[in-house]
Amino acid sequence: MALSRVHALFQRLQAASQARWANAVLFLAALCEILILPLPIDALLVPWMLANPRRGAWLATIALAGNLLAALIGYGVGALAMESIGQSLLAWTGTLDHFEAFVATMQAHGFWAIVMVAFTPVPFQVALLGAGAAQYPLALFLLACALGRGARFYGLALLVRVGGEPALSVARRHGRAAMGLGALACLVVGGVYLFGRVHS
Repeated sequence: MALSRVHALFQRLQAASQARWANAVLFLAALCEILILPLPIDALLVPWMLANPRRGAWLATIALAGNLLAALIGYGVGALAMESIGQSLLAWTGTLDHFEAFVATMQAHGFWAIVMVAFTPVPFQVALLGAGAAQYPLALFLLACALGRGARFYGLALLVRVGGEPALSVARRHGRAAMGLGALACLVVGGVYLFGRVHS
């Protein structure tokens, strides 16, 4: 029932991309998406990008900012209140089964495990709470979130700007390929960052 109500709300908001309060709504939706809403922000973001392709990068920035604030909150919950609030959030979003598996993956692969959550079916709530509960370094956690979610949102903006709806349709039909391209972009950006740190 909650999912259907959220979906219906997103449907009503799809035509409101030019409203004065649109940026605030997008930010709040992106904030709630990876904390409590079981519906991807893409359902709202993509129609708004299609309605105004020139604002795609700005809309992606707003969505990323909302996601990063939510990531910080989720990390804090995982670090300070995992047994109470954290468990309740996992139960609310139906992601309890993913939690332990993700923590094990993060312990094995660290930074890139968090980055790649943006391109996999694993809900992002799991990454936030898992990183906090495991006391993963906060700065690296936020960088990983920014890389993963940024590649996803700015990738959508680029697709809309270059090819519009036909390009998005191709991306939906070839989801694995799109995921691989996004992952490759993250690897390149991450490699440049690490190279700069080593040689600085």
